[in-house]
Amino acid sequence: MTNTTTFESVRVGDTLPELVKPPIDRTQLALFAGASGDHNPIHLDDERATAVGLPGVIVHGMLNMAILGQLLTNWVAQAQVKKFSNRFAAMAYPG
Repeated sequence: MTNTTTFESVRVGDTLPELVKPPIDRTQLALFAGASGDHNPIHLDDERATAVGLPGVIVHGMLNMAILGQLLTNWVAQAQVKKFSNRFAAMAYPG
């Protein structure tokens, strides 16, 4: 995909193109754990997650960040991205 969006062309209030993804499921969590090396059981095992006070497994924060990165690079060419950061404000759960 060739994208000609530049910093100069971006305006406050611009709408990013929609990114439709299926709900995150247990398979995706397991695959992401393998790819990222983050095998923390709070992302994979309900029993271990509830033992530390969570309602069940939570999605890896960096998986959420990867999806946001895909949204960003669908809008702006990856070569144009100089910095990408976020603040994790809440947990995400499968589904």
